[in-house]
Amino acid sequence: MNGSSSVIEALLPYRVNVNHVDFYCRTALSLAAEGGFPDVIKLLLGQAEIDLEISDRMGRTSLTWAAQGGNMEVVKLLTEAGADVVKGDKSGRTPLSWVLEYGHTKLIKYLIKISP
Repeated sequence: MNGSSSVIEALLPYRVNVNHVDFYCRTALSLAAEGGFPDVIKLLLGQAEIDLEISDRMGRTSLTWAAQGGNMEVVKLLTEAGADVVKGDKSGRTPLSWVLEYGHTKLIKYLIKISP
């Protein structure tokens, strides 16, 4: 995925399945979150049927991928849209545990602040 929001914009009028998963159970949202593409994230979040909590084969959600990548803008977009900040993957790793491991200081503070 190259983060091209123009491709997403071109496909959306054709009512594509925005929650389609690939072989690894990854969605366009999780790939955009991992890649740090906020424009693509905004387009996808604008679709009523978008599911923020689809997990890949490792149990990682879009928020998990964004947190691991350290992208504050993408993490904020996802959490403000209602992504579960405490959902763990199959290893029990949460978005907070990923930001702690990678030392994303601003994200550590943000996730602690918004966590229930």
